[in-house]
Amino acid sequence: MTKIISVHSSRRGTGKSTLIANLATLLAQQGKKIAIIDTDFQAPTIHSIFKLNETQIQYWFNDYLNKKCTVQQISYPIITNPKNGEQIYVIPAKSGSNISNTLNQLYQSNRLGESIEDILATFELDIILIDLYSGLQEETIFTINISDNLLVVLRPDLRDYQGSSVIVEVARRLDVGPQLMLVLNEIPPQFELADVKTELMSKYDCKTVFALPHIEQFATLQAKDIFVKQYPNHHLTTLLTEIAICLTL
Repeated sequence: MTKIISVHSSRRGTGKSTLIANLATLLAQQGKKIAIIDTDFQAPTIHSIFKLNETQIQYWFNDYLNKKCTVQQISYPIITNPKNGEQIYVIPAKSGSNISNTLNQLYQSNRLGESIEDILATFELDIILIDLYSGLQEETIFTINISDNLLVVLRPDLRDYQGSSVIVEVARRLDVGPQLMLVLNEIPPQFELADVKTELMSKYDCKTVFALPHIEQFATLQAKDIFVKQYPNHHLTTLLTEIAICLTL
């Protein structure tokens, strides 16, 4: 059975999309069949991280919402390892001036649910990762509610802590709430990862918490390449692998 995982943050700049790209790559390395749906219409970056040039993209997720194409036409297979055929299906979003209208189409007409059904009917997938746009509105609540897992990404910042508390509370109030996971990203070197992790587990009453340190190479790459491919033996890759494994359980 395919697992649906939504990745969310209370505001932009937490490294959410970069984290998704790296986790998807690690999951593909584990032999999992992966698709990423980019619904971050505010600042879509998944296609850029996987070096999918806009000139290569004939149809976007936006076009599917407008019923201009099929799900096959918006699913772009990205080869992550030519030697063993590892690939990830990327469904890219395009930013635009009418984001509100796009979101209304996405949720009010249940086009997201339809797209997931179409993807499942077309591809044999193990995991679908959904890159949600930042903030908490009615539209994001719908997506969280249909997910098996909710991965909330935040930075060690008071505003992130406050915003994430709201997301966690809303997720727990849903009739069929997803399994909650927290990822504290870009932790400065003066903090002890174990202490930060313990603090978050207590603050959010969450058993599954991951703490990722600030790594200069990771920050430098950002949306330019996949860190775990460039640095497979790095200790940050080891930590990211732990998250990827947890997502398959």
